Amino acid sequence: MRRKMNRIIGIYIYIFLFSCDLSIDSKKEEKLKSNQGILKIDEYNVIKGNPLGAKFWKCGHSVTPNFSICYPKIWKIENQNVYDFFSYIDTVEKDAFFVIASYDMGNIEISQDKFVKESYFTLSQDSIEFLKSSEISKLYFETSSSIYSVYDVSSQGRTYKIRSMTFENSNTLYDFTLKVENEESEKYDDLFKDILHNIKIKGSYHFENQGKLLQIEKINPSNL
Repeated sequence: MRRKMNRIIGIYIYIFLFSCDLSIDSKKEEKLKSNQGILKIDEYNVIKGNPLGAKFWKCGHSVTPNFSICYPKIWKIENQNVYDFFSYIDTVEKDAFFVIASYDMGNIEISQDKFVKESYFTLSQDSIEFLKSSEISKLYFETSSSIYSVYDVSSQGRTYKIRSMTFENSNTLYDFTLKVENEESEKYDDLFKDILHNIKIKGSYHFENQGKLLQIEKINPSNL
């Protein structure tokens, strides 16, 4: 368990800790402590990376008032009224997509824990798409928490990986989800990271404002 969790924490730190122009210095001098599925982060090193290029990315896209993102220029935003943002990854594979949903927590009784729990049980009971495995972790920052979920599902002989980041900000619940075929999954790691790191809410980068990542807890969705 400890070895597996140490592997996971390396991935999480790299993908989710910092704003769009930062990345982790290749697991250098990281010290981790594990206790009953909780990982406390004692030390990490950060190096600056390159900003997103205007040639391939469209930045400052206003999803809703006071909420903007960056996304690849080759993506085409679908005209629909269910989600805040929806795009297929390409024009051929219609089961691969990126979607953003937001919910006013003042109008409906919802929280990030409840949302992730319901999402997990919806997937586990789906009769078309079969849930093969899941890995759900709660990331505790200095000023807030977020939940990162990874699901492996199969449908009609194909396997897919679903990544989802769920968090709350200013009484609004946000969920960012990317679904791609398993064999294509690794090449989208950085892309999903870049999208998350460029989330701007009221003019500020969301994850940059949450402070340092303090610990990660592996979650059983039944306990949310």
